[in-house]
Amino acid sequence: MSSRAQVYFIAFALILLGLGMTLHKSYEMDFPLVKGETKEVWTVEALVNFKADASQPEAQAKLTLPSQQSGIAILDEQYTTSGYGLTTTEENNVRQAVWSKRNASGQQRLFYKMQLTYDGQQQSELMPEPNPEPQADFDKDQLIAAQAIIDMAFEQSADRESLVHRLIQIIQTKDLPEVGYLLNDELKTGSKSKLIMNLLALKGIDSTIVRGLYLEDGHRRLLPSEILSVYIDQDWKLFNFDSDRDTTLDNFLIWQIGGKSLLDVIGGYDSEVRFSIISNIMSSRKVAVWNELHVEGDDSEFTILGLPTEQQSIFKLILLIPLGALVVVFLRVLVGIKTSGTFMPVLIALAFIETTLTTGLPVFLTIVFVGLLIRSYLSNINLLLVARVAAIVVIVVGLMGVISITSHKLGIEQGLTVTFFPMIILAWTIERMSIIWEEEGPKDVLVQGSGSLIVAIMCYFVMTSSTLKYLAFNFPELHLATLGFILILGQYNGYRLSELFRFAQVSKSEQEWHIPPAQQKPAAQSASSQEER
Repeated sequence: MSSRAQVYFIAFALILLGLGMTLHKSYEMDFPLVKGETKEVWTVEALVNFKADASQPEAQAKLTLPSQQSGIAILDEQYTTSGYGLTTTEENNVRQAVWSKRNASGQQRLFYKMQLTYDGQQQSELMPEPNPEPQADFDKDQLIAAQAIIDMAFEQSADRESLVHRLIQIIQTKDLPEVGYLLNDELKTGSKSKLIMNLLALKGIDSTIVRGLYLEDGHRRLLPSEILSVYIDQDWKLFNFDSDRDTTLDNFLIWQIGGKSLLDVIGGYDSEVRFSIISNIMSSRKVAVWNELHVEGDDSEFTILGLPTEQQSIFKLILLIPLGALVVVFLRVLVGIKTSGTFMPVLIALAFIETTLTTGLPVFLTIVFVGLLIRSYLSNINLLLVARVAAIVVIVVGLMGVISITSHKLGIEQGLTVTFFPMIILAWTIERMSIIWEEEGPKDVLVQGSGSLIVAIMCYFVMTSSTLKYLAFNFPELHLATLGFILILGQYNGYRLSELFRFAQVSKSEQEWHIPPAQQKPAAQSASSQEER
């Protein structure tokens, strides 16, 4: 394979890899490709209330916390301690927040708040493995009544799903006397959901109680909804007992699975937990960053978003440099603009970003012009190159100080940003232009100097584009594609755009000297006409 083919192969591979990683990040991690997209975020707050028993040495409250579930991504969690010690535990896939305090007295209020959003990509196995042989919890007398209920529902249904719906209707309406008998408090058969669980177990159908919340905006001081999860067709299906409507994970947040208590309090009484729900609109990017840092796990440590804020601000500027490099390569290779130094325009453009173009351009021209005048004097006293460049650096620093002080005195605060210009690059620019002036004349200095400014201004407009800045920082993978395009441009060896204009005069001259065939006369005719004269 030739070197040219190798370059094209590597370039196209980099482009495809960069675009592929960007699309993966957008579709799999929900990073928006366009700045300004929004997403619905739900804030759910749990308020734990109880009265501390002063006779007890310690008060402790254990609140079961929700786990990550399919379709919903938990973005952030916050706790209030109110003087309590706080620990979080996880055992058998059950998370708990444990608040503890000594010598508590009076009414106690503890808060847990979470933020979540719909996320179809988030997957989690919340439900337990089904029990192939569920056992019903009835004594001998209860079993007779339960068998009558389940037999009636079974005869009036076609499959497991319709059987569950029919059981819910029977329990709701209490058409059968057996229902009232089994729901008698003295029999202690439990809640309606627990009764249906035991009835389904008679037919070998596994089910469990699920407590959770319907995500509906503006609800306050809610009690958790208790629904039934039934194993049907190799999957768990949710059934709302109170309204007989199907419940899906798209609108229901599972808080607890199983019949255990949601809140346990030691050293207190009259305990309860209430929930409040509110919906907000947030930036899709903020949601994606939250999701990556708090949900994705240890991999988030290897992303720029996991760096401290100060370092992130630095990278926001650094990640613009490849875009400026691409602009320089395009303008020099394809357009043919000459610059003083290869990538000096990119550094000037970075300074323009900090100073703004209207302030930075005149300051840059002033420093270079004054520096050239002083450099011409230094060349007359025959200083060595190293000493000459060092002297120019000192002079550039002095010029920056003079401009900053003068701007401050005149009330022009924009002039204070002159310190963002790279001093060493300015010094070498002045030195290089002086050498070009001496060797090739002022015309080449003007050409290269104006070319550098044109390229720097073009880099400035590209690097300050809000869309490109957003993509460069949030999708740094795109710089692989940038590298691929640079490699492709590096293989171009044809005419530059400026050369087409330069050779236009040559082509015009050839056309003027060329006589069209229609205007040419035969040699004999020309000779005879000459004899006639």
